[in-house]
Amino acid sequence: MLNSGGAGGASGGAEQAAIHFYDAIIQNDMDALRRAVEVFKVDLNAKFTLVRKQHHFDLFPVHLVAYKGYLSMLHYLIQTGVAVNQTTATLHRHAVHYAALRSQLSCLQMLVNAGGKIDARDTFGNTPLHYAAEDGNVILMSLLLHNGASLDAQDITNKTPLMKATRNGKLAAVKRLTAAGASVNLKDKNEDTALHFAARHGSGEMTCMLIRAEARVDAQNQWGLTPLMEAVSYNQKEVVAALIKHRCDLYKRDFRTGDTSLHIAVKKNYTDLVSMLLSAGNWYIQYNFNNFGESFVHDVVVYNRMDLLRLFVTYNYNFDYPAKKTPTGVEKLPFQLVLERGHLEMAKILA
Repeated sequence: MLNSGGAGGASGGAEQAAIHFYDAIIQNDMDALRRAVEVFKVDLNAKFTLVRKQHHFDLFPVHLVAYKGYLSMLHYLIQTGVAVNQTTATLHRHAVHYAALRSQLSCLQMLVNAGGKIDARDTFGNTPLHYAAEDGNVILMSLLLHNGASLDAQDITNKTPLMKATRNGKLAAVKRLTAAGASVNLKDKNEDTALHFAARHGSGEMTCMLIRAEARVDAQNQWGLTPLMEAVSYNQKEVVAALIKHRCDLYKRDFRTGDTSLHIAVKKNYTDLVSMLLSAGNWYIQYNFNNFGESFVHDVVVYNRMDLLRLFVTYNYNFDYPAKKTPTGVEKLPFQLVLERGHLEMAKILA
């Protein structure tokens, strides 16, 4: 089935020339391509006017050839003077993007040698290195870096290749980028760092790798969340252990609720994480209340979480501290909240 890229389509000889040209490209038929150029006088710098696949409408020949990895055909196009930095109308992608997306290393190198922009940005602000890092393609990354690709290029959300690699859990890519000197403390539009992404993903090894590269362990994003808070929120025990080992600040509060990492672990009922945090910190009154006047044990007693209660007892938590403080200054002890809710078994422990 043919698809026309023009308003009224092509007709007659023009249509025949257009589809012969497209087929020659898609089939990597050099003889047919040369005939199309010689007989039909097709413009190698023009977009396809007829295609067999809808998503090829916006492409120039050099894009499709780079994407397919047709090295000899790409060499022919370059020799005949094709512009290698043409961009698609919608995604604003260059041939280097298409070569990178398909890991066409030889084509990518040929494009760069011919003047292709190594740091070309598409609609999303992504360079070829962003895509290589996101995919964890270390060989492609090395080729790009060898040719001078910007380590810390930021997309439209200010994400760097390192952030893309950490977000996707690509350990080898993170290692390659940090070894090359990528900036580990840059922030995206949400003020997340690479360490925030690593914390959510759950790789302790990646977390330690970033910290060794001098990532700030207590960096806060626009909501005040630290990597530790993110790791706790996502129940990432390995990362929590790594951050505690590297002496992160256990008592940081987020900007909205005033929660600490322990508040978060209790609210989510993550027993193992509560135990890890209690054993690592000195959780007393000066860190007790969040912005809603709730102590660490508020949700424990309100929602009758017996396993968590026993944990706090084991770690000698002082239940004479209030569990709730109202805006008017009224304080309620854990025992009072338990009785109000009829948690009799818990009341026996606290009595």
